[in-house]
Amino acid sequence: MTDDWGTQQTSFVSIPMWREFFSERYRRLFDSIHEAGMHAWMHSCGHVNDVIGEWIECGLDVVNLQQPRNLGIEEIGRRYRGRICFESLCDIQATLPRGNAEEIRAEAKLLLEHWATPEGGFVLSDYGDGQAIGVPEETKRVMLEAFAEGLRR
Repeated sequence: MTDDWGTQQTSFVSIPMWREFFSERYRRLFDSIHEAGMHAWMHSCGHVNDVIGEWIECGLDVVNLQQPRNLGIEEIGRRYRGRICFESLCDIQATLPRGNAEEIRAEAKLLLEHWATPEGGFVLSDYGDGQAIGVPEETKRVMLEAFAEGLRR
């Protein structure tokens, strides 16, 4: 599923509003996905820190987050590591377009350290059209190598 639930500062709706209007609907969607033998997998950009817990309660298995710097890598790890699988990459708004190789490697290491566990997992993602956000292929290669190195440790 590809829902964006956040602005750069917060979720689009308050948690009480989420619970009143959306929680049961998403629970039914995720249950249907599970009944079909699949994992419930959803993308969201924005600062969705609080609503991630709601998604977990509704049965979400994997969350695709492409702005880990905006979320706070350590905070998200502290709150949700081991409770959900993260699909992510180095930040598509900050690190990949403007970071150097050292910053990209450091962020990959930080993501694996704070988000990856056997209980929750981490799936390396790719934004796809890196040129659209100003990310050359060489930068993506640095990121992929950094994650591969981190996984070998």
